Amino acid sequence: MLAVSLSGNRPRSIQKLNETADAAALIRNGLTAQVDQNSVVVLAGPATNLASVLALPGNKEVIAKKVRVLVVASEGLKTDIAAAKKLFAEWPTPIVVVGDDFALQFPAEGIEKDLAWAPNHPIAEAYRAYKAMPYDAPIRAMAAGLYAIHPEENYFKLSDPGTITVLDDGSTKFTPSAQGKHRYLILDPAQKERIIKVYTEVASAKPVPRVPRFRLKELKDKEEMEKLLKEKEVPVQPPAAP
Repeated sequence: MLAVSLSGNRPRSIQKLNETADAAALIRNGLTAQVDQNSVVVLAGPATNLASVLALPGNKEVIAKKVRVLVVASEGLKTDIAAAKKLFAEWPTPIVVVGDDFALQFPAEGIEKDLAWAPNHPIAEAYRAYKAMPYDAPIRAMAAGLYAIHPEENYFKLSDPGTITVLDDGSTKFTPSAQGKHRYLILDPAQKERIIKVYTEVASAKPVPRVPRFRLKELKDKEEMEKLLKEKEVPVQPPAAP
């Protein structure tokens, strides 16, 4: 998806330095807290932070232990070519790449119609800020996310294995190899309508209101009390009249 700065329209929630964290340390800490082979990493922008994660002592071993696969949307690689080269050369797990030629776009109708429930929907604003609507937009990052979350749904196909090398201009070169850890994500034409339907449903979903923790406890206690009364067949007495 597209991204633009919307700080002029929305309040900032970060007020103190200790409310932030170094990205490399934050990612490392998140991975170490996971069960082995329980993590999937999605890269939808520059490879800068993941290259920094690789540079931390002992982190390659942590990544190999905790991460099943890295899924990369290729549009961000040219932003930091040196980091992208390091990432593909040193990342220890399998990598699946959504390449520049991935021919699937998010329909303009979905942006204008399905996101209209929010007057200032951030996704719709981002598309309008990029250029005049209507236009169908590349969605390699969404393909990366969908594959990472639901590989078992067979939305996409995979290329044969090989090794992907990042060149000096940010483009990639694929060398087939049976022992290679890298593959390209391939669009299955038969799944196109199904994929677009999922994209639209996810992008247009309304947020679920957040229930404060104390309310969750109240609701849980109420449910347990109602269950207990029902089991004991104790009638619930109405409140006394004043």
